[in-house]
Amino acid sequence: MRNIMQATSIALQIPHIREITPNDLAVLTAVTAPRRQQSVTADSAAAVTNALYKQMYADIDQDAPVVALAALATGTDVEHAAALTDTIYKGLKGAVDDKAAWIAAGAMLAHVDAAKAIAVTNEVYANLYTSIDGYTHLVAIGALVSGISGSEAAELANAIRRGIRGDLEETAPVLAVAAMLGHVDARAAIATTEDIFDRLRPGIEAAAHIVALGAIPEHVSVDKAATLANDLYRQMRTPIEDYAPVVAMGAMFAGVDAATGAALANTSFDQLRAAIDDNAAWVAVAAMRAGVSATAASTLTNDLYRELDPDQSEYAHVVALGALSSRSWQQSLCQ
Repeated sequence: MRNIMQATSIALQIPHIREITPNDLAVLTAVTAPRRQQSVTADSAAAVTNALYKQMYADIDQDAPVVALAALATGTDVEHAAALTDTIYKGLKGAVDDKAAWIAAGAMLAHVDAAKAIAVTNEVYANLYTSIDGYTHLVAIGALVSGISGSEAAELANAIRRGIRGDLEETAPVLAVAAMLGHVDARAAIATTEDIFDRLRPGIEAAAHIVALGAIPEHVSVDKAATLANDLYRQMRTPIEDYAPVVAMGAMFAGVDAATGAALANTSFDQLRAAIDDNAAWVAVAAMRAGVSATAASTLTNDLYRELDPDQSEYAHVVALGALSSRSWQQSLCQ
């Protein structure tokens, strides 16, 4: 299993990597709030994802789980979601059109049309430093959801890139999203992240930006955020302990303590099928944000793995994050 620090490092080195990286999914999680009242079953969530996979352009159809997450979270029908994604794909500049699914997800979550999403994304790309423009899609998602212009969002990311310590420079796009969601300036985002980095235990400090993505929007103090992540690391099972920053981010959004977050993650790891148990942290985040048990979230994810198209099944946890946006699940939070 590749740990979160290795995955984050690799993702930062290869701007147009086609897998769903921790940075990507963390940002999408941060901007996706539970909204729906209607329960979403594994059958229906898989049907949405499989239909999107068939209807989206072949060049981007592998990103169907990303579009499905947003469609499920917002109640958008398959035809509209697929058409929105394809329209955005055709309208984006060539350097960023491979991230059309992410921009479409941002558009659905922000309730804006394709024209607005295209304009903001192209503006972000035109103004973002070339050293971080491989993460145009993340900055654009933040801009769409927070309602600021593409140029403002790009300048925020650039300011963070200029001001932050060298070993954290490439996390600027993620931190820009945190700053937009938390309504803070670049200086505040930098200070929070550097302080968290200094307080995290060795081995997880490289994911300080993911912890900050929870702390800044939720206005959690540096000490509390770092302590939460460190406590989670100690309490989570060894195979998934490196994902403590992910669980910490979700815990801050959900108002969950370390003991509860670790219990959710550990139970998810135990109950997920072996092929996807390294995604236990994300399943735990989905569970805590929706207010459901680890058993319910793991069962849903396992069912999705079985029912999704084989080319999409490894991203069952991504679809689960959308399906579990429903507030109607009433299972107990802890196992």
